[in-house]
Amino acid sequence: MNIHRLVVLVGLLLAGELGAQVDCLGVNGGSALPGTPCDDLNFYSIDDTWDASCNCVGILYDCNWDQFGTGWPGTICEDGNPFTVNDVFHYPCNCSGTCPGCDCYGTPGGPYLPGTPCDDLHPATVFDTFQSNCDCMGQQNFIYGQVFLDLNMDGVMDLGEPTIANRTVQITPGNFQGTSGLSGAYLIVAGLGTYDINAAPGSFDMQSGPLPPVTFGITGQNNWGNNIPLTASSMQGDLSVAISAVRTRPGFDNEVTVTCKNEGTIPIGGTVSITFDPLQFYVASAPPGTLVGNTLTWSVPVLGLGATTPFEVVLNTPATTPLLTPVQHSATVVAAPPDAVPANDTFIFNDVVVGPWDPNDKLVSHPVLSPQQVAAGTPLTYTIRFQNTGTWLAEDVRISDTLSAQLDPSTMEFIGSSHPVQWSISNSVLGILYDQIMLPDSGTNEPESHGFFQFRITPHGTLQLGDSISNSAAIYFDFNEPIITEPALTVVDAGARMPVLGSEMHSLRVWPNPATEKLFLQMSAMADMRLWIVTTSGQMVVSEFAPLSHGGDQWAFDIAPLAAGAYILKVASGSYLYHTRFVKLPVTQ
Repeated sequence: MNIHRLVVLVGLLLAGELGAQVDCLGVNGGSALPGTPCDDLNFYSIDDTWDASCNCVGILYDCNWDQFGTGWPGTICEDGNPFTVNDVFHYPCNCSGTCPGCDCYGTPGGPYLPGTPCDDLHPATVFDTFQSNCDCMGQQNFIYGQVFLDLNMDGVMDLGEPTIANRTVQITPGNFQGTSGLSGAYLIVAGLGTYDINAAPGSFDMQSGPLPPVTFGITGQNNWGNNIPLTASSMQGDLSVAISAVRTRPGFDNEVTVTCKNEGTIPIGGTVSITFDPLQFYVASAPPGTLVGNTLTWSVPVLGLGATTPFEVVLNTPATTPLLTPVQHSATVVAAPPDAVPANDTFIFNDVVVGPWDPNDKLVSHPVLSPQQVAAGTPLTYTIRFQNTGTWLAEDVRISDTLSAQLDPSTMEFIGSSHPVQWSISNSVLGILYDQIMLPDSGTNEPESHGFFQFRITPHGTLQLGDSISNSAAIYFDFNEPIITEPALTVVDAGARMPVLGSEMHSLRVWPNPATEKLFLQMSAMADMRLWIVTTSGQMVVSEFAPLSHGGDQWAFDIAPLAAGAYILKVASGSYLYHTRFVKLPVTQ
């Protein structure tokens, strides 16, 4: 008789004397009773329950999902690859065989050999490579600590010294990054080697000095207590504001989120308001605000250092609204007492009304940057938006975003997100994880089926005229294939101004689509026009000022040299930016 059974029996005897009920775990009055769920710790069993003798028993299924099958690890299977032989199940139920002369994907003479990079689809690993048995595995070591404001400047986190949330922490070499949470705690995954730890400076603070380096000799280690002291240059309050929104569609509601953040070195609150486009109608808000006309105002609670708080408003767009009608919202935050950085107290959000659309996209705040803006270090704000349009809730959502080489990953700054999130940067790959998000599908709960992640990052100051920054995001819902967003494109242009998306008054017409040799453009105002054509993967293939045709408002462009395929056309004219897709057909002989 094992010890667990003995403890339970003794408990039952005592319970008989005392009149109480002891469960199968020996807990007096516990809930682990016969017939209730348990976990027998067997990977191959399901529906585990306690039986009358307090044994945890489940129903066994083999690797072929057969209750009485014989397909267990070590037995013969078929991996579906015609190039492999001796296929067998490996624990837990991976069917694979050997393929003489094949790479790890089973391709004869392929490049993916042991030692080459791969992706194990685990967001908390780095340096993923194929092992000798072709398993894709990464290294996983964790560095923990807290970011805090060192009020007495002794380098030690003392009782009462405030922690700082949402602060980017970077370890080098390798450019691994993460962010501190609500308690100021951060966690960064690293590989083997020795690393230095640094926190990004804030508006009024910076790291006091270097921390002792952290060394990992083997994978699977944790290093605790790497608290980062920041010293304030002055004790200042600073509230910032940003806007994110679900796309605007005729006849539908859409959510607009206003996020306030404490960028300063003292706790601070105030008020925030959004003036939404008069085209739309107010439906609801959370928390409830004060509505006057089309301006909604909320009270901002006192926020700790680095803390954020979201405010949401649901708006409705009339069903008769024409597509491409511009939509503009503006948000303003007023700190109490007034803060020291008024430049981030206002945020302008521009969009257009769209028809049928892909709800998974990536937007950038500046489609065009001037060389002066590049030199001044103007940051780009990116918003990745996603929606579960499946038939069941998504337990987890993961986003992988390989940042353009034109962006400086050390300047990455988290702004806000729709749900609690973990993010990190490893070798310029931004990994975003919504663990247990339980995102409902759009058919069950459309308003709650949306989510977003918003961040700010600065381009390298070496960008030249004509350079472009292109980024796409891969969005994973549970274990489904990723959804790849269209590229968010920014171009460096000498005549850059802050354009808004095209309006009904200044509409763009493009025909024919698909096209073979000529693409015709017509717009009511085409003076000072700039045109870009990019592939759907973000590669710019055309960038030039467009000459006007004899018609005055019509222009023909020769696309015969382009390879057949899908492209994105972007046109800037005056203060408007237009974009549309077209398909280039092969030229017939």
